[in-house]
Amino acid sequence: MKSREENKDIYAQYKGSLICLPIVTFCSTRGCHPRAGPRTGSKRFKVIGDDLMPILEFYCCSVWCGVVLGDPLDSREFKTSRRLARHPLPPHTMNISGQNPKEDSTKKDSSDESGLKIFSTDVTQPAAESIRLMTLIHFTFPLFFLLLQISTIKSHSIPGFCGVGYGDSECGIGSSSSKLLIKGGTVVNAHHQEIADVYVEDGIIVSLQPNIMVGDDVTVLDATGKYVMPGGIDPHTHLAMEFMGTETIDDFFSGQAAALAGGTTMHIDFVIPVNGSLTAGFESYTQKAKKSCMDYGFHMAVTKWDEVVARDMEIMVKDKGINSFKFFLAYKGSLMINDELLLEAFKKCKSLGALTMVHAENGDAVAEGQKRMIELGITGPEGHPLSRPPVLEGEATARAIRLAGFINTPLYIVHVMSIDAMEEIAKAQKLGQKVIGEPVTSGLVLDDSKLWDPDFTTAAKYVMSPPIRKLGHGKALQAALSTGVLQLVGTDHCTFNSTQKAFGIDDFRKIPNGVNGVRSDICYRLCADNKYRMGAILAGSDADIIILNPNSSVQISAKSHHSRTDTNVYEGLKLKGKVEVTIAGGRVVWENDELKVIPGSGRYIKMSPFNYLFNGISKADAAYLSSLKAPVRRFRDQS
Repeated sequence: MKSREENKDIYAQYKGSLICLPIVTFCSTRGCHPRAGPRTGSKRFKVIGDDLMPILEFYCCSVWCGVVLGDPLDSREFKTSRRLARHPLPPHTMNISGQNPKEDSTKKDSSDESGLKIFSTDVTQPAAESIRLMTLIHFTFPLFFLLLQISTIKSHSIPGFCGVGYGDSECGIGSSSSKLLIKGGTVVNAHHQEIADVYVEDGIIVSLQPNIMVGDDVTVLDATGKYVMPGGIDPHTHLAMEFMGTETIDDFFSGQAAALAGGTTMHIDFVIPVNGSLTAGFESYTQKAKKSCMDYGFHMAVTKWDEVVARDMEIMVKDKGINSFKFFLAYKGSLMINDELLLEAFKKCKSLGALTMVHAENGDAVAEGQKRMIELGITGPEGHPLSRPPVLEGEATARAIRLAGFINTPLYIVHVMSIDAMEEIAKAQKLGQKVIGEPVTSGLVLDDSKLWDPDFTTAAKYVMSPPIRKLGHGKALQAALSTGVLQLVGTDHCTFNSTQKAFGIDDFRKIPNGVNGVRSDICYRLCADNKYRMGAILAGSDADIIILNPNSSVQISAKSHHSRTDTNVYEGLKLKGKVEVTIAGGRVVWENDELKVIPGSGRYIKMSPFNYLFNGISKADAAYLSSLKAPVRRFRDQS
């Protein structure tokens, strides 16, 4: 096993370099861990302590690439299951404000103009939280493949891909050997790195030690000089989604195929019911997902409210394995719901132990802003960010937080894109409210300058909602992520090609909103204790593994970016590191630039409600009721 100093040498080798690396991002400011459950595909979660803040039943991980900014630090240890005597605490086991209670009191703070305190993330200082690849700004080449000709999606026989949609439904294999040995790689976990062999049998890591000897019936992969790391879960995708009069280019096979190529072994997609019916929406997406080739789960969007929807929510949680519901405060006239309905939905989520997710923009004000831009003759893509400025995201974020606080239910803000929204989340956390913030790749690493490009196709590809913000917002979000104010990163992969984007060539309001989800996260936490043994290269873990060659390099290009869309918002970015092998469930699913699964080989993963989280909320409710000193008993004058 490598010492701490040896580990630091490895990080120092790449400090200041652009590097691709798959890392687990924990889904909580204080630690969120899968809970051991029957091996039926169910992934349930548990936190360490009642007051910890879980988010969703996943951790974020895949190939993330970026500049290595800091050095690994020691982590604390605690007891775990019988299979492992000791394990480091999650790097961000912190209080709700994002500050480690045991952090050195001399640590230098920095503040922005609003007075919001955040720890410095200057590249000259080691970041303070853990044994992590500190504040990697991760970009991975787009996770999806296929060429699109004009407006018609056609099948092409593309080297390295096979199955329905790739011109050959018979190529590829549905499975590989159930016994696998990964030989001589550098195994990377939260607490240490070591050069060791990894032996896998029937989808489970059986042994981790040097020089394992096996028989001829075992498939052997040589990982000498390469990193062996956990596969990952993308928490925010939109595949085969009907939206703004069209449908996203990547479906459940093309998107997942390229995700496997990038080292992602599961993703969670949003069911967006077209007619508002949750059951119909679920069935529709279940049909779409029949061509899937990797594990996946669902969030559910709620776009209207009535008693039928309320009953359907119960069905989704109790029978369908959905434990999170998304509500839109934007897209007036289509997806948006008002505050009255949002309160009802919050109460229902709380009663079910389900997590509430919100797209936070003021839809009424956005509609007014759009009208104003059109009246001013601003019809191009630049009208999009001008019509929905950061203040509208901040207002809606604050409103959602206050309404969730009024109901006393946890809240998850998706795609946090601005300082305004981030500050509202930070304020609520400091007051003890359970609010989770999720920035997305584009908001962390891009700015809005390209939206003013004179070429419509170039500018339109950057249109998404909330919009990509001006220079400065991304760095602030990175800092908030490194301190725990923001907890995890999604891709929000939602791709449209240039023909679809051209629907709005005369009116920016008609440009389909969404950008390619280059698998990129600012990643600052590695997997630690995980009682379901997902996300760790340890005996007893699920064998969801990638082999990464740190000496390979890749340049992002729309010509080779593994997506059906014909543009890429990260065009030209040079990356160091490449996933050469992806292993899911103990089987090689991607190797030598070739997909080794077929459509229909994926598996739907059910997720259980957050009962343990709401136990803590019940205590808070009880304390609140006892503090009311009401109702007051009054006596009437009988005279």
